[in-house]
Amino acid sequence: HEWRQVHGIVGSASVATLAACLPADAGSLSYLAALAEVGSVEALSIDRLMELTDLSRNSAKKHAARTKKLLSIARSVVETGTITTSEWG
Repeated sequence: HEWRQVHGIVGSASVATLAACLPADAGSLSYLAALAEVGSVEALSIDRLMELTDLSRNSAKKHAARTKKLLSIARSVVETGTITTSEWG
């Protein structure tokens, strides 16, 4: 966030910036490939994620929920410098 302020960057964070915030075990490349295909987190189907990651349905659901939450937190921190998600207000 501070780097963005110093360099005068305002607005939404890029997907690449958010992906860099994900932990290595989040499978960010597979998830981001799926997001690139459909354009939004909400449009990403569990079936497509299963195809890309070879995860079971249950694991894909857990993976999608975790990664969506991590991306939400990363976006908030990168864009505002604080954590603001619907869960925490």
